[in-house]
Amino acid sequence: MGVRSPMNILWYGDSPGDRFYGCTGFGRVTRYITNGLVAAGHRVQIAAFNYFGGPVDSDVVKAERLFAVTTPPSVCTEAFGLSRLAGLVRAIPYNPVLSFKPDVFVVFNDPFLFSEELAEEIRKACDETDTRLVHYFPVDSDVDEDYLHLARRADVAITYHPYGVEQIALADRGLAQRVRTVGHGVDPEVFFLDATRREAMRQRLGCSPRTHLVVYIGDNQPRKGLPDLLQAFVQVARGAPDAHLFLRTNLKSRKNDGINLYRVVRHLGLSGRVASAEAGLDNSWSEADLVDLYRAADLVVQPSLAEGWGLVPCEAMACGTGVAVADNTVPARIHDPAVAWFLPVDRVGRITPHSQDFVRYPIDVRAAADVMLQALLDPDERLTRAAQGVEYARRWSWPKCVIDFMDAITEKTS
Repeated sequence: MGVRSPMNILWYGDSPGDRFYGCTGFGRVTRYITNGLVAAGHRVQIAAFNYFGGPVDSDVVKAERLFAVTTPPSVCTEAFGLSRLAGLVRAIPYNPVLSFKPDVFVVFNDPFLFSEELAEEIRKACDETDTRLVHYFPVDSDVDEDYLHLARRADVAITYHPYGVEQIALADRGLAQRVRTVGHGVDPEVFFLDATRREAMRQRLGCSPRTHLVVYIGDNQPRKGLPDLLQAFVQVARGAPDAHLFLRTNLKSRKNDGINLYRVVRHLGLSGRVASAEAGLDNSWSEADLVDLYRAADLVVQPSLAEGWGLVPCEAMACGTGVAVADNTVPARIHDPAVAWFLPVDRVGRITPHSQDFVRYPIDVRAAADVMLQALLDPDERLTRAAQGVEYARRWSWPKCVIDFMDAITEKTS
């Protein structure tokens, strides 16, 4: 990366320290990249959203300042604080919230949230304050004109994977030529194999030595494919009588866009075979609990219709656990089929339009159930893949991610 002068960086992104809901996804990426930037000598302040009422792990956040741009959605209709963004930047010269004048403003969020008007307002605010605008964003399916308003106006546009660049090129080839890619990582000091911790968590969950434990970790959102996972698990339960599914998620969607999993579980007759962090344990799970849950599983599944990256299977691999991912979008690109199991998707019969009008493909319920059964009932193959996965996960490095990110945001604008 070479020697660079310290920079003042204002980062708008998910809360990096919400224990229950911020342990995966945007919040984890915010934490690791901003911590890496601080370690490299840069000053960082985080304008955070998505607290959702959870406690903040300030001890793991190294930024100079972490402050909320929203109140929890229970008392605020605008979960992302979008209306405050342009004003936050425009008021930089005299803003008492900030202890420095930023050189760079990083917007780390889904592009579809930014209307053309809001994107233009943010651009003007950055111009008025001589602040470099960086948009770091996921692409997990096809994109259209309305997806790219802020990326077009950014000095630097970054997505996670070449898959995203390919999708952007279909809508705007000129923009795609200047989009950089910065992937994600796995922290080897946190996520690693530990047989003793595995057994302790399995006992905590009430698993017997014969239990085949399947684990899902993530949000309850339409794109996560939870109804299809539960339907597939009906077949898994028939073929593996000792199989149990543990959902570390919110059974009732916290954003009101998911499904009521209580009802689905009851309807499918899975009440005795499916448990949840909400139902069986309290919601104050720590990061250490999350890691032990990875270790306790026989198989971690990610049945999503789409993912911009997918941290969960990467972290599970590092913990020595087998993973099964939907054979679509970015996870199908970053995982080796010799290491991970791929859940087949239905590309013909059930194309599903997402709420943002993207086309996404759900898992094929019957075929996915067969793959999960194969993984659960062949312990030798599962252990072989798990051992390979530990080595495979070492290719995902947060320090490399930080270096790539710094290279991207300091590149001269053409």
